[in-house]
Amino acid sequence: MNKIILFFLLIFSLIGCEKNDNSTLIGGWTEIDFKSNYTIQVPKTYLGYGMNGFEGNTFSKSSPDGKIQLSYLYCNSLSCFDFGNSLEFPIPTSIQIQNNYSEIVTLNHIEYFQQNSQTTGIFYFSKRDTANGRLYWKDNGTFKDALEVEFNIAKLDTVNKIIGTIRRK
Repeated sequence: MNKIILFFLLIFSLIGCEKNDNSTLIGGWTEIDFKSNYTIQVPKTYLGYGMNGFEGNTFSKSSPDGKIQLSYLYCNSLSCFDFGNSLEFPIPTSIQIQNNYSEIVTLNHIEYFQQNSQTTGIFYFSKRDTANGRLYWKDNGTFKDALEVEFNIAKLDTVNKIIGTIRRK
């Protein structure tokens, strides 16, 4: 009799569990506001204000050694916005950006991020020692400019982990 009760309790507890593949949360990292409707996790030692702004949101966080710099600043003369321009359709195999040194850089490597079996993020990046990357995030059905990343290519795994923590509030 006890085995039957335990069996049913186990079944009901498994049925009640809901798989949450919205994002990967990383223990020991800090969850902070990323956009008005999104959060992100970064290691506790990261520097910067995170999401900040009075006339709209901007974002800045970096590793203590400067090998990963995360930022966005999508502003016009009156206000700032959570997202920048929309990604072209069909999805291009590469894009070009201007880096912090006013150089044109081709981002021809792509990582896709999924939540609930849907692609929610497309990260374009270069494979240079000091790499550049741009994340497009799906918001209201459209992939939009969401994050600029400058990083040491050896830190690509950490950058991908950080991006993988983005989730809707």
